[in-house]
Amino acid sequence: MSTTTLLVVVSIILSITLKAIFDYHRDPLSSLPGPWYTRLTGIPLFYARAVGTSRTHLRDIHNRYGPVVRVGPKEVSINSVDGYYKVHGVGSRCIKAPVFDSIRFSHSPMLFTMRDPRLHAQRKRILGRGFTAMREEQEIKIHRLAKLAVSSIKKEAEKGRSDVYKWWRCLAVDVISEMAVGKPFGLLQSDGQHLPVYKALGNAGPSVILQVILPSWLLSLTKWSPITWLRDVGQVTEIIFNRVTAALREVKLSPTCGPSMVGHILSQDKMSKKPALSDDELGSEVAMMLVAGSDSTAATLTYATWEIIRDPELRRKIEDEVATLGSDFTTQDVESLPLLSSVLEEALRMYNPAAALVERLVPPGGITVHGWHIPGGTMVYTTGWLISRLEEVFPSPDTFDAYRFLNPTSEQKRAHVPFNIGSRSCIGMHLARMEILVTLATFFRECKGMQLHNDMTDSMMAQEGEFFIVPQGGRCDIKIS
Repeated sequence: MSTTTLLVVVSIILSITLKAIFDYHRDPLSSLPGPWYTRLTGIPLFYARAVGTSRTHLRDIHNRYGPVVRVGPKEVSINSVDGYYKVHGVGSRCIKAPVFDSIRFSHSPMLFTMRDPRLHAQRKRILGRGFTAMREEQEIKIHRLAKLAVSSIKKEAEKGRSDVYKWWRCLAVDVISEMAVGKPFGLLQSDGQHLPVYKALGNAGPSVILQVILPSWLLSLTKWSPITWLRDVGQVTEIIFNRVTAALREVKLSPTCGPSMVGHILSQDKMSKKPALSDDELGSEVAMMLVAGSDSTAATLTYATWEIIRDPELRRKIEDEVATLGSDFTTQDVESLPLLSSVLEEALRMYNPAAALVERLVPPGGITVHGWHIPGGTMVYTTGWLISRLEEVFPSPDTFDAYRFLNPTSEQKRAHVPFNIGSRSCIGMHLARMEILVTLATFFRECKGMQLHNDMTDSMMAQEGEFFIVPQGGRCDIKIS
C-alpha cells in the first residue's frame, strides 16, 4: 500500500471516529440508560416487534436499565405509571406517530389512526353520539346474543367438547356488527368460523403489522402470493371492508335493520342536510371497530373463562355468585357482583389483548420523565401490558389472582389502563365491559360444572401476537363434567 493510499485510509477512519465522538457528545439522548447498540440502531426492537416478542424484550431491558431506556437512535421506551400518564394523560401534547398513517381499510383515515388531535376530537364526538344513542338497546342486544352463544356452546359440549374461543369470537363480531349497523353478521347462527370475515378478522393483527412494515406497492402484491398464509393476510382489508360496505348498503335500503350507531348518524345527516361522514369514512370506522373490538373482547372472555374453569374452587364461587341473579338480571345487577368483576379486571390486567406498543411523538420542547429529558421529535413507546406487570404495583404480577381487584390500592387503580387513558381511550370500553360481564354471568349460570377438555394444556393458552394478543393454540376446549 502506497503512503498516499495509507494516508487516505487513515484520514477516513479518523474522520469517522471523530464524527462518532462528536455525534455521541452532541446526541441529546446520549445520557439515557440502555443497551450500547441502541445508539446505532433500533433493529433489535424492530425484529422483536416483527416476531411478536416486543413486550418481553422491553421488559428485560427495563428490568436491567430502569423505567426510561433508550431503544434506538431516536427511540425511547417508558415503563412506569407516572411516565405513562405523562405521555397519554390529559394535557399531554404527545401525538400519534407517522406510522399510523399506514393503517387503512380504504382511502379514509379512522378514529384509531388519526394523528391530528383536533380532527380526532371531531370524529370521536360524531361516533360517541352514535354510541350514546344506542345505550338502551345495547343491553338488550348483548343479553340476547350472549344467550345464543352460551346455548351453542352447551349444545356443542354435549357432543364431547366445545371451543369457547371460537364462540366468543363469533359473539364479539355479532355484537359489534349489530351495534354498528343494526343487524348481526350471523356468525353465531352459522358457526361462523367458515365465513370469510371470521378468518379475515383472525388475520387482522398480522395485516396491520404488514401495513406498517411494507411499502404499499409490495403490500398490494401479497394477495397473489403463492404462500397461503401471506395471501390470506393480504386479503384481510378487502374482505372486511367489502362485508362492511354491503352492510352499510343494507342499512340505507332495508327497513329490517334495527337501531344502530350508523343509523343514528345517518338520521342526523338527514336533519342537518349535511353528511357528517362519507360512505368511505363510515365503512372505515365500522371496519376498525370490528378489528379492534372482536378479537380483543373474545380473547379476554376466553382467558377469563379458562382461568375460572381451571380452578374448581374459583369456579364454584363464581357459579354461586351468579346464581344470586334473577332470571331477568340487568347489567347493573352483574356489575354489583364483586368476585366476577374482580376476575374481569384481573383478566384485563394479565391478558390485555390490545397490548401492542403504543408509539407517540414527543412535542417540540420535549418532556421530562423521572428526571430524564426527552427532546422533541423523539419516538416514545409505552404499553399497558408492561405497567400492569410492575411488581411494585402488582405483587406476583405473572400470577392470575382472581381476588386482586376486590380491594385494589389507589396506585393499582391508576396503573390499570386496559383501554388506555385520556382523549385516546377506547370509545367502546363500556360496551366491552358490559359484554364480557353479561356473557360470563350467563355462561356460569347455564353451564355449571364445566371442565377443561383433557387435550387442553397451559402452553396452548400462552399469549402470542403483536398487535393483538391471542391464545397460542387458537382454541380453548371445554367439556361437560
